[in-house]
Amino acid sequence: MRATSTAFTRLRAKFRWPSLPTASGCTPTVGTTQPSFITLGGLSGPVSNIFSLPYTVSSFTTSLTASVRIGAVTFGGQVLTIKQLSW
Repeated sequence: MRATSTAFTRLRAKFRWPSLPTASGCTPTVGTTQPSFITLGGLSGPVSNIFSLPYTVSSFTTSLTASVRIGAVTFGGQVLTIKQLSW
């Protein structure tokens, strides 16, 4: 398993995450711990046994004070930890 993390400002962001190669005929499982601000797109692929997963981190508009929210995206055994700042 490969663990990764990234940080975002309060603005909305869209990204596409490529996977590691998968075994032929296998589709990776995907999910998020915080669907309230991390939206997963449709899994695309495989192209040469590699899938990709688009995801969006929503704008952080509810806080007037400095706040942090943390969530994770799981994708074929990989975990991406997302930390979003309100400032």
